[in-house]
Amino acid sequence: MLIKEDGYNYKERFKTSSKFLIANGYYGYRGSLSEDTSKDMVVWNLNGVYDQVDNQWRESVNAFNPLFTFIKYHNETLHPAITQTKKHNLSLDLTTGILNRKTTFIIDDCEIIVRSRRFANQKNLHLIHEEYQLSTNKPLNIELYQGIDMNVFDISGRHIKKIKQQIIDGVFFVSGITQEKEHPIDVMSKIETNFESTDKPELTENKLLHHYSIKTIPNQTYRIIITAGVIHSKQHQKDILHKMILNSNFSSVINENNYFWKEKWNKAKIHIKGNQEANLAINYDIFQLISHRPYNEFVSIPARGLSGQVYKGAVFWDTEIYMFLFYLLNDIHSAKNLIKYRIHGLPETKIKANHYHYDGAFYAWESQEFGFDACSDYNLTNPITNEPVRTYFKELQIHINGAIVYALNQYLTLSKDYSILKSGGLEMLIEINKFYASFLTKNKKNKYECINVIGPDEYHEHINNNAYTNYLIKFCMTTMINYFEYFKKSNLSYYHEISRKYKNIINKAKDIEKNIFLPKPNKDGIISQFDGYLTLKDIAIEDLLAKKKTENEYLGGKDGLASQTQIIKQADVVLLLVLFPNLFSKEIQKANYHYYKKRTEHGSSLSKAIYSILASRLNEVDEAYDYFINGASIDLTGKSKQYAGGIYIGGNHLAAYGGAYMAVILGFLGLDFNNKTFNKNIPKAFEDINTKLLYEEAIL
Repeated sequence: MLIKEDGYNYKERFKTSSKFLIANGYYGYRGSLSEDTSKDMVVWNLNGVYDQVDNQWRESVNAFNPLFTFIKYHNETLHPAITQTKKHNLSLDLTTGILNRKTTFIIDDCEIIVRSRRFANQKNLHLIHEEYQLSTNKPLNIELYQGIDMNVFDISGRHIKKIKQQIIDGVFFVSGITQEKEHPIDVMSKIETNFESTDKPELTENKLLHHYSIKTIPNQTYRIIITAGVIHSKQHQKDILHKMILNSNFSSVINENNYFWKEKWNKAKIHIKGNQEANLAINYDIFQLISHRPYNEFVSIPARGLSGQVYKGAVFWDTEIYMFLFYLLNDIHSAKNLIKYRIHGLPETKIKANHYHYDGAFYAWESQEFGFDACSDYNLTNPITNEPVRTYFKELQIHINGAIVYALNQYLTLSKDYSILKSGGLEMLIEINKFYASFLTKNKKNKYECINVIGPDEYHEHINNNAYTNYLIKFCMTTMINYFEYFKKSNLSYYHEISRKYKNIINKAKDIEKNIFLPKPNKDGIISQFDGYLTLKDIAIEDLLAKKKTENEYLGGKDGLASQTQIIKQADVVLLLVLFPNLFSKEIQKANYHYYKKRTEHGSSLSKAIYSILASRLNEVDEAYDYFINGASIDLTGKSKQYAGGIYIGGNHLAAYGGAYMAVILGFLGLDFNNKTFNKNIPKAFEDINTKLLYEEAIL
């Protein structure tokens, strides 16, 4: 349960800081070093706050950095990138959420040792804590600086303006407002020291710093305790934040923090016996999923979590399809928050649907606050010409709606909390189906077709009758009809009320459910991913990739290498088989698994977990393990795409974490969600898998 890294690699520092990210749902703080600056992508990312500068992408907001701490010796700033080190290591203790660091600098045959431990407050979500220590093996004159760095790392423009600094009884306070909506951002920090030295606060280069001159005594430890906090609300909250900071006691907070993680691990921990690599990987994934739980019903979980502004800090279908199961089985309150977030976004979805001349609710492909769709028409750049590439994710990936219905149905199936239907869930379900009803086209055979869409595969645009999407739409119609029937049996007066109000859409849903076109397996058992897919050029993945002109070339879109071939980005038909395991026989599932695995490039971190689940169900357990470990350890190994076209897409892969959890629960443990039974499919690489879910009455 310990993530470790020895040595310092400047070129890999962005991957390293992602790996050692700490978060609590309110914010995420990358695992940067105390002396790092904005050029090292130091990020204190805030959940649910977004801003746009001029015509650049609208993205999440990063706060000022209050943990900025560095040492000067002979006017040289110590940093592993420029200063000789004898030893440097980082370790993240998953059992406590504490990030530890130790660096031994070597200067003039002297050792300067820096230690720190940092953690996100899991009770008071506004606060973050760090203990910073230094010692030397010889007497030295050291300059120690600590304070708030106001040079914020941003991808698409400087988001905070009108920055003000204030010192209140030794406590540093920095405030500002966002450019677009003038949303207040307040950051405050206090420090406590165990040494005598005159503090000389100074403001320089956009940094508000404490400055201590220390003549060190060999082997004596000089300690700073940093308690910092951030509030983003409708108005400045200086007094509230000040009170939080002053009332925080480091020892007490550590005890609270340890208790929090003990309680969480007691329920959520998975023990993979006989394979330390897999055991560490899945529990790291669980650690990050716990750390990213939504702190209220007005926020969700962005695609890259709270590791920064990649993908605009927006929420995708990843949350409902790949992450939701974890919260459903371990944190039902957070699962409900995720559903409520989508309910609160309904007004914005109707605006989007109307913009494209459809009825009902069309959910955002890249969802920000209150469901605003931040997806642009040009989401990629050509890495050779640097020109923007037209994409159609925003208007053609209509399967986002079905992902939300899938999660809602899972929540209702397990929780039996039907009150959520009356508090917006049923309206959401109805409006989603209204959209689908207005989107579908009836052909000459009176079959409803889904024309001009993009499926989960994304490399192929403007396709017709994507199998995953069509079956998902049928599921949405069936789900709505079933919950109307539920109210007919359980609450007749309410049933009469809603059936009168929504009679037309219910009748339409029944017609669509009966007559929607559903792609069937061909004579070889293969389900065509979309109309005409099987007639496209059949080329080996390695042959296609050999044609790339640059490493970061995007394979999809109008001119992409994969667009006229059967090479796909990620699980599509296979995802259909995993989410709806009872639709097709094992023989059909096996035929499609073997067909599509040869043609899937896995250009998304979402993909391999889905193949792992299906491989487990087909008793291809060794292949299931290979897929699982690749996805589960993606940020531990750093083996992930850092660019899509010319756009940086690094950061933490929350959907891969959720997918790895799914691969264990639905694949290796074989949870049948509807029947609440388990059928283990343990790969040879493991001795066994244990989790409390196996003994929970709620599941059994």
